[in-house]
Amino acid sequence: MYIVCTHCNCEYGMMDAYSFALCYRTSAEEVENPVQDAVETEEDTCEEEMDIEHPFLMLSTSASKMSTKKIMEEAGLHRKHTTNSPLLQGFRSYLEKKYAKSGIKHEVDNVSRWLHFVNPNEPSTSCIHNIERSMEFFRVIGASAASRATARNYMSGVKKFIAYVTSEDQLLEEDPSLRGSIQNFLKSMTEAQKSICRGASKKNSVGRRCTNPRECQEVLKLANHYFAELIDRANARNELEERDMTSVLFYLEALLILQHLQRPSVIQHMTVQQWLERKQYKSRSTDSARAAVITVKAGAQHMVVLNEVEEMWFDTYFRFIRLTFIKRIANGDKGYFFVSSKGSKIQNPTTDVHRFQERFNACLSTGKEALHFFEKVVTCESSLEDQELIKIYLRADFKGIESNHTQYMRAAMRVSELQRTWEEPSNSRDGQVPGTLKEKMSEKEISYKKIENMFKVELDSKGPTVKQCCEVSEMHAKYCYDRWRRQQIKCRMDAVIAHYKHEKPNLSQVYNYLRLKGWVKNVPSVEEILLHWEAREQPRREDNDG
Repeated sequence: MYIVCTHCNCEYGMMDAYSFALCYRTSAEEVENPVQDAVETEEDTCEEEMDIEHPFLMLSTSASKMSTKKIMEEAGLHRKHTTNSPLLQGFRSYLEKKYAKSGIKHEVDNVSRWLHFVNPNEPSTSCIHNIERSMEFFRVIGASAASRATARNYMSGVKKFIAYVTSEDQLLEEDPSLRGSIQNFLKSMTEAQKSICRGASKKNSVGRRCTNPRECQEVLKLANHYFAELIDRANARNELEERDMTSVLFYLEALLILQHLQRPSVIQHMTVQQWLERKQYKSRSTDSARAAVITVKAGAQHMVVLNEVEEMWFDTYFRFIRLTFIKRIANGDKGYFFVSSKGSKIQNPTTDVHRFQERFNACLSTGKEALHFFEKVVTCESSLEDQELIKIYLRADFKGIESNHTQYMRAAMRVSELQRTWEEPSNSRDGQVPGTLKEKMSEKEISYKKIENMFKVELDSKGPTVKQCCEVSEMHAKYCYDRWRRQQIKCRMDAVIAHYKHEKPNLSQVYNYLRLKGWVKNVPSVEEILLHWEAREQPRREDNDG
């Protein structure tokens, strides 16, 4: 059974992985001033268009990957110029400076194929004048259902190429007529893109709406395996591609909104300082469940309660992915925990979640709908004791939480558990942890807890070797080893920041302090310490200014 794409109306099995990268995106808007907009609007849209890919399609067979390529080869569209030409080298340099580096080679190759189709003799900006031949290139690719997304993908690359041309005064001076041709070219390409989008089924493009709590959280289930792999790769310090990092961000946003039933404003206003000052809670019941408690001031004060696995996910995002994003912002770290891929404050978490749902062809649901179905279905089917806990979680204000902190913690943990069990069939709703993935995650946690008990994470403690971790669990030895190292690095970084809590240190001060401590392994980098110091102090300065 194939899943049908909601935009191009083709089955995923027919498409190669990269072809689906832009399939969820709608057609481009009309361009009033194409030359100017080619420069200005590309900055806003290219990062998404360039880096988003449906993770399920990484498992495509070689046969399905050949479908689009075969169509292009038969139509003579797959031949390309050498990318060593000055024009394409300049385009590559432009992409490297302006956009994330992931996918650049593919982008340059795509533009090279378009240039070859229009002018087989040499890569030249004169191809922009030949609008009819260029539109034929896009129409031939988009003629097949399996190639519509590929056509839009090529259009995205050509738009970036035109933005590059408009940014180079020398190219415009060599051919003054380019400006007028660019304007006409972009208008024609917009019409061609709309025409390709109209090929998709109107019925399917609406998207499925949720009808119960399980469907509200469907995207979390569909993305769970992919997400867990990304977390493992990040923790092993393997470099993630852009689309992978945004997927981790979107998953955590969806987790808070759809499962924890938090308001989008919590995501927008949660700060690094609040994350670093989170409290640890341990229940007194027989299960001795642990949780991390984050107090977020977003208008009113809210409390986010994460179980141990979720806390590890957030910590991975904070230490690796956020750190990458925040380096891209020119005016410095503002101290927000959740930031976009450009390093700025999240503007609309609901939109992020919606895009994530579309990416996985999941039921579309908002936080309000998730809350509605939780109250309508889960609450009614719960025991009286659980109903009381749900009422405490959903109705409590911050003063009420402070007055009965233990009861609220129980309520928050129980609500999250009830939500998770609704991701699985009804026979899993008895509180047992469902699914093989959850079992694997539990095995990982059990293994790590054993290591942590054997080797306490302290400033100057000696950590386990890989061999010692293997003695506990061969399957999860690398995970346990890496996680222990990360915990000690974090512990040491917090200690350095606390040492300089009143005034930001400079590079040499941090370097000398680290030398003084005599740490040889698991040492945080000076750059990382300074970035986290700045992130922690920024919200305090803003509060003082206010």
